[in-house]
Amino acid sequence: IKWRAGRDPAAIDPADLLMRRVQFFDAKGKLIKVWTLEKVEKIEGFWTPMVQRMESVAEGHESRLTLTDVKYGVELPADTFSRTHLSR
Repeated sequence: IKWRAGRDPAAIDPADLLMRRVQFFDAKGKLIKVWTLEKVEKIEGFWTPMVQRMESVAEGHESRLTLTDVKYGVELPADTFSRTHLSR
């Protein structure tokens, strides 16, 4: 799929300036996907997207990403992002 860079309209909430919805179009201008931020919470001072949805318009399919336990400032072991650890 070829994307039209910079031409996909976004809905931004003026109260918090967070993007709430983005429509994605193919190179011919046909709507193909819609991303929606369904739930956002302020956790430890950071706006956090708790529920996001991506809808494939043509296929009538959607995917949902739901966060349930968010923590910021957590110390991680030094090898957390090593090649060995990530390849498991």
